[in-house]
Amino acid sequence: MELIVKHPYIKVIREVTKLEKKEIKENRELKLYENKLTTRHREFSIDDLIKVATRKIGETGGLIFIHTESGIFTYTVEKIDEKFIHTVNNLIRKRKNES
Repeated sequence: MELIVKHPYIKVIREVTKLEKKEIKENRELKLYENKLTTRHREFSIDDLIKVATRKIGETGGLIFIHTESGIFTYTVEKIDEKFIHTVNNLIRKRKNES
């Protein structure tokens, strides 16, 4: 399956010890294919997606919300790429209209 578009997101891992508290940022990617949207640990079928939405936080960063039949999944991003959001939502609409 060919990759259509991808979007970076950040996973923040917090580690607390007796002496310090650390935050580790891992760079990851949302990847859109013709029949699925994937993250590092999840795979969403396009048929299970309802929509993808965003919420801006700060100047450029924000959250991406993936609305699915089984719930909402949130991903933190440093920059929101509207082209990615439109591409995913257009593919969802296209698949729903074909059904």
